[in-house]
Amino acid sequence: MLGPLSDQQREVLERMRHVTEHLTSMIEEVLAYTSLETGVEQVRTTDDFLAADLLFAAASIVQPLCDRKGIALVVQSAAKPIRMTTDIDKARQILVCLATNAVKFTEHGEVRLALLDTDSDVHFTVSDTGIGIASPDLKRLFRPFSQLDGGLTRKHGGTGLGLYISHKLASLLRGRIDVESVAGKGSTFTLKLPKD
Repeated sequence: MLGPLSDQQREVLERMRHVTEHLTSMIEEVLAYTSLETGVEQVRTTDDFLAADLLFAAASIVQPLCDRKGIALVVQSAAKPIRMTTDIDKARQILVCLATNAVKFTEHGEVRLALLDTDSDVHFTVSDTGIGIASPDLKRLFRPFSQLDGGLTRKHGGTGLGLYISHKLASLLRGRIDVESVAGKGSTFTLKLPKD
């Protein structure tokens, strides 16, 4: 009962873990969507923290996903410390969504998280060497329940709410998300947030 697991038992446990993570993620997205649509979502400002801490927190969450797929996670912080004021939980939620999407759609290569300081904004970029997005599909990215690989046989799961929620949360934080992508070559999502 408590002895070593067989390969078959390990495989079943891994499937169970994967399904549990997937269902938890879907429930969290539906709850966040409901809060945003009903207008009850509120910004709870966290005063004066280091932007790099937010970047490394997101990286620690997606590192195991990268390890499982055998892709590299590269984290680049800014040369000088950047202090900012925002709702750290919502900002982390956005970054984690962007980074987990990058891992999901990358089969080989890397996912890169980087930080850039401008005069008034902090830019968090999430780049990947994944499948990329065709130009006509870019305008559909932030629509609720929209998936670019839709259909019963789509390879990648999800509710189609992650980017919509991230877009709405970025607006709540007085920021935005920009996207650059080339089909077959990868994507770069940039979360731009004011410093205060």
